[in-house]
Amino acid sequence: SILLFTLGPGKTLLVLLFVAAGYFIGRSRDEDVSLLDELTNLFKRK
Repeated sequence: SILLFTLGPGKTLLVLLFVAAGYFIGRSRDEDVSLLDELTNLFKRK
């Protein structure tokens, strides 16, 4: 909530987007999985 008041809602969403992207990229590198495969598995219906 401090980040929201300091930077504003737009920049806070941008920071959260970059954090999520970094998480998925790092996870795909650690598990040696293609980033496109990771994204398709994320949005695939189970």
